[in-house]
Amino acid sequence: MTDDDMLSTRKDSADFVRLPAHSVVSGDKFYFAWKISRRRERGIQMLRRWLVDEAIRGGLRAEQVSG
Repeated sequence: MTDDDMLSTRKDSADFVRLPAHSVVSGDKFYFAWKISRRRERGIQMLRRWLVDEAIRGGLRAEQVSG
């Protein structure tokens, strides 16, 4: 993740890939934060959903049940 100023145009977004890597349990905590004014941006919501899905898939977070 990086600041907008460090990214090039969206034309190169197809070049971004998820790096294959093994997971390491460190006990550290990581937080994904964004400005309140940007909370409804589609890209931020997509990234948030992906991060949550990966955490669920990796067993780091329980799947929430709607009800």
